[in-house]
Amino acid sequence: MVNLEIGSIVLDGWKVTKNIGEGAYGTVFVVEKTTGKRALQSALKVISIPPSQNEIKKYYSLGMDEESVKNTIKEYVDEMVQEIDIMSIM
Repeated sequence: MVNLEIGSIVLDGWKVTKNIGEGAYGTVFVVEKTTGKRALQSALKVISIPPSQNEIKKYYSLGMDEESVKNTIKEYVDEMVQEIDIMSIM
């Protein structure tokens, strides 16, 4: 999993201020940014696909070949991209 350090600056000036949780596919951080007189705060989820080498090993243990593993991971990435697209228009 990706682990950002507290105090890191990401995505055009957002400062990572706190790790607020981890799940199966990622870590959620609080990020803050000041623009003019406005202090903004948001959440940033860093997603790791696959989440670990163990996930890849699991696929192989189920009898999948390399191409099948790649396709499975690509399908998951495509689903995540669709969800992000949907959220971006809300």
